[in-house]
Amino acid sequence: MIIANVAQGTEEWLDWRKNAVTSTDTPVILNLCPYKTEWRLWAEKIGKIVPVDLSGNPNVKRGKENEDSIRQFIEEKYNTEILLPLCVQSSRFDFIKSSLDGYDGKSPWEIKAPSLSVFNSIKINKENDITYKMYAAQVKHEIIATESEVGYLIFFNIYTGESIKFDIYVDESDLEDIILKAKEFHNKVQNNIEPVKNKEKDIFIPEYGDDQISWINLVSRWKQIKKELKSYEELKQEVEKIEETLVSKMGDYKLAEFGGIQVTRFVRKNHINFRRLIKDLIPDLTEDEIEKYRPPITIDNESVRISPCKVGKPGKRSTQEQLEDFANSFGDAFF
Repeated sequence: MIIANVAQGTEEWLDWRKNAVTSTDTPVILNLCPYKTEWRLWAEKIGKIVPVDLSGNPNVKRGKENEDSIRQFIEEKYNTEILLPLCVQSSRFDFIKSSLDGYDGKSPWEIKAPSLSVFNSIKINKENDITYKMYAAQVKHEIIATESEVGYLIFFNIYTGESIKFDIYVDESDLEDIILKAKEFHNKVQNNIEPVKNKEKDIFIPEYGDDQISWINLVSRWKQIKKELKSYEELKQEVEKIEETLVSKMGDYKLAEFGGIQVTRFVRKNHINFRRLIKDLIPDLTEDEIEKYRPPITIDNESVRISPCKVGKPGKRSTQEQLEDFANSFGDAFF
């Protein structure tokens, strides 16, 4: 392996990672990452869209703040050499790079401080857990980059001090899969070859030309109307306050007619809680049996939410809020 003289988290480090396939990229190109697709990773690499900023994620912040103490705890508990955070590049495949949480002189160590729910899931499901599978692929990438025999994946419970350790190995199938897919992805980045989009997760971007002009014009009009509606909402709130005052002046009267308006007070019945009714009258009825009576989902069931994008870097597209929400709810910490 080749050790790079760059410090993790710096601008120089970001530039060093840009034209390579890193260990955090591998779960994505192997389709093991639940919140990022190959297309999105490619688009971030070529500067087509702005990467999601996870610095505000409480799990990420907690992991960063406790990184040194967790590393020291791991060194003592597993009686290993001092774990050095290194940036390395494969001496065989120059497009394979990795930023290691720790290296003991023989093997890479990957340390994660996930949320409590994720930690408990790994504790129960072990190698079958989705989070384990994702980060095991990351460690396999690190093993290839460092040409090690074994790598170690540690999940640390920052609340209790408990840790789970997995020994990770790479077989011929792993080598072929990771290296070939990394090479293929690297070629797509270098030659601007767009991967196939996942229509459930990737963002729609209009085609260049008339489609983009039409989209921009519609968005401009949408923003103008939304601004006008804000003024309308303020007036609506004022009307509601006036109505409340008029009703309060009526005392116990149900009807009023004066000054050109009529006021009628009435009470609506609340909706019947049918789920509670079923539970009380038919307690043995299961959720699966109830679901049989739910109509199939059609296009009429679809809801749409449109909101302004967050401000990104000049000339670049902002990311979807729901992707950041998903990453936050996933509850993992990246070192």
